Amino acid sequence: MNVENMPNIAIKVLAAAVAVALGFGAQASWYWPFGSDGDDSSRGQPRLSELMEAASEAIDNASDLASDGKIEEAVAEYKRALVELDKVERENPERAATPEFATVRNKRAIVNASIDSLYLSQARDNAKAVAVTDTTELEKRYAEMMASRAAQPGAEKQTSGMPKTENQLDSYMKEERKHAKAVAAEAARVKREKVLGELVEKDPNGRKTRLMQAGELLRAGETAKAIAKLDSLLAEDSDDVAALNMKAVCEASSGDAKAAAVTLNRAISANPRDYHAYYNMTRLVMQTSGKKGAAKRYYDTGRAVGGPEDKELEKLFE
Repeated sequence: MNVENMPNIAIKVLAAAVAVALGFGAQASWYWPFGSDGDDSSRGQPRLSELMEAASEAIDNASDLASDGKIEEAVAEYKRALVELDKVERENPERAATPEFATVRNKRAIVNASIDSLYLSQARDNAKAVAVTDTTELEKRYAEMMASRAAQPGAEKQTSGMPKTENQLDSYMKEERKHAKAVAAEAARVKREKVLGELVEKDPNGRKTRLMQAGELLRAGETAKAIAKLDSLLAEDSDDVAALNMKAVCEASSGDAKAAAVTLNRAISANPRDYHAYYNMTRLVMQTSGKKGAAKRYYDTGRAVGGPEDKELEKLFE
């Protein structure tokens, strides 16, 4: 069965809304609808993203100011972001000790690197008036700025280990981003492990427990075992949309795109008003046939039934 010949459900559903990024394969993860990955561990506490709203706003402002060439104003906003990040840790001491708050620490490091990058850029601009063939004047001015910054309260914490040249800064930023992703992935794994442990203790044979176990098998690359567990769920309820979506993930990850397409069509038939299968089908069509028109019809249908806007999927149609 060719993906492009699948029945077009898009014209059957009307409405408007928005998408979440999906993908399949070893490096990507599809979306399956069984809560937020089992995430109910915050127990009423505000999300970290909410706590960092003020810092994120300051960072966005700083980025805009830097783009306009307003270096001093940008640096001031970045420093405000540092104050807000310190406040988040100070006001949440228990959570600050967990892997979750590695995001705060990494964001602080990136903000510091951004400040240094702006100082370096300003030093370079100031040095343009000096006709030199090396970076002596540039490094001198940059050193003066760093010395001025070091004299500020709390500067030791902010300047420790920071790079001194642009190439070093680029390398440092790449490593920081890589490290931040690794920390975030580990924090997510720890959270999932905790939630799954609680589910197993509370309801070891429950559907949500088995579904999350299948998800962990999929993440570990054990797709055959994951499919076996999902098939047992589908034997009990053939219209389990969450299990069908995840089974399609397993099939696509194993290289069986045709089987994944059949499974996603089953999910669509089981619940035509659930957007997850439409988004997964969008990704599948793009990665198997590359036909943007067919893929976009599935995406538009997902949006029509209430799916959130997905910038990553939309980029596929450009």
